[in-house]
Amino acid sequence: FPQVRDRVLVCNSIGKSASATGWRVGWCITPQLFTGKYRSIHDQMVVMSPHPMQIATVTYLNLPNEYFQSELPKRYLGRVDKLRDALLEVGFEVSRPQGAYYIFADFRNVLKLKDMDPREAAMYMMKTIGVACVPGD
Repeated sequence: FPQVRDRVLVCNSIGKSASATGWRVGWCITPQLFTGKYRSIHDQMVVMSPHPMQIATVTYLNLPNEYFQSELPKRYLGRVDKLRDALLEVGFEVSRPQGAYYIFADFRNVLKLKDMDPREAAMYMMKTIGVACVPGD
């Protein structure tokens, strides 16, 4: 989208793709016009990530493209399929996500949950089953 190139900030982090949540290592690519303003805001909002995690991030980002194009998607799909299969087995209705790593699950046909609203079902899942989820309403 060349027409918005000078107005777009691209921000990312290592948390999800490297299974390194909590590392607080991320980056933002900005048009030069916004770089100074972005840095002044950013400096007030975050604390620098520890140096060993920065080094690990550089190592991760230097992995071959094959890892990011083939291996990483396979890992995520394997996790999604495992969760989806388990949910189907106990009565949830789910479909395989297209381009996401999270699942929307319809609980209304699950015997213990069918008379609950989404928030009640989510709380039951967390307190009784030990699975944290987010109500989808």
